[in-house]
Amino acid sequence: MAHSCGNTDRTLLNTIFEHENCVSVKIFYHQESKIKIIT
Repeated sequence: MAHSCGNTDRTLLNTIFEHENCVSVKIFYHQESKIKIIT
């Protein structure tokens, strides 16, 4: 999931983090790479 930390994103993340089955959360950083289109 990608999040901008807006109000709706905050609500979604709080719901996930506060769920009884959520033990931990791992955050991954993804940097977009240049896409090459070969025709």
